[in-house]
Amino acid sequence: RERLVRQASLGDHGVRRTLARNHERICQMQLGLGQPDRALVSLRQAHDIYNELVRNFPDEHAYRDELAGISHHVGDTLVNLGRHEDALGAYREAVEQQQQASKRNPAAADYQRSLSRHYSSLAALQRKLGLPAEAASTCLLRRNLWAGNPQELFQVARDLALCAALSDNGEGRSEDGRTEHRRLT
Repeated sequence: RERLVRQASLGDHGVRRTLARNHERICQMQLGLGQPDRALVSLRQAHDIYNELVRNFPDEHAYRDELAGISHHVGDTLVNLGRHEDALGAYREAVEQQQQASKRNPAAADYQRSLSRHYSSLAALQRKLGLPAEAASTCLLRRNLWAGNPQELFQVARDLALCAALSDNGEGRSEDGRTEHRRLT
């Protein structure tokens, strides 16, 4: 009862946020039960709510951060379902939303770490799809977040080396990746 009273005092957007978080929890249970298709439906419901919250409360950067997190989770789930092209779009949305949240609150170190994670997953999928030039560009954007942080810069350099290995070797690349390689060389 106390929780319901507290939620009501947060106003409608507090209740909507709680509902989105509950959809996330349901998603986790569905994934645990081996139901990724159902989990994706729950994630999309949370995504829609966060989208609405961002639209209605554009100055609440926490909603944008949470939308970015949900978009990333959608991307991960789509990758697990083998829907890689759709996952690219979800990761790109995660990057876009996180960039905006970071711009609105540049002091939030968590936002920078989240943005780096989104970039990392996007670049990994781009490499997997045989798009080394796109992956390298994504890695370079990630690099810009970590000036003066040797550990993070080492990880970026490692990822760039993986992109270079794809560019130097046509094996293991998709037809689109080979076409892109020919276009770039």
